[in-house]
Amino acid sequence: MKKPFPIRAFITTMLLIVSLLDTQAQQTKISGKITNESKEALSGANILVKDRVSGTTSNNKGKFYLEVKGGPPVFLSVSMIGYKSREIKVGESKINLEIILVESITTLDEILVQSPSRVEENILQSPVSIEKYCSVTPMGLFRWMLKASN
Repeated sequence: MKKPFPIRAFITTMLLIVSLLDTQAQQTKISGKITNESKEALSGANILVKDRVSGTTSNNKGKFYLEVKGGPPVFLSVSMIGYKSREIKVGESKINLEIILVESITTLDEILVQSPSRVEENILQSPVSIEKYCSVTPMGLFRWMLKASN
């Protein structure tokens, strides 16, 4: 006599599917290519999504791909050393977006190079260890090493 259970299960399943489709629709997919004025691909350009914590860089062919959570509009900030930064508004999902960066002629007054200090090098974990030759003692034959370990 209990027929309402399959109806409840069906309604619950349908609500779940509809909610999943709604979250899928809120992702904006953006892809494209970054070039300079002479249509040469720019590799290593930074593409950041404004007001969100996502971004990517262009590959060696100047191409990039982003999936941004949330609905449109999406504002992209594109930058690269030696070129003027651009901000682009993307409405809906865009594929094959063509972004052209213009060269920036500026001189640098100062360059700051930072590297890890000696203390930080000792703290960092590394899969390679460096041993001094004086701390390594020769064991001789392999069978002597087996005896020493017993």
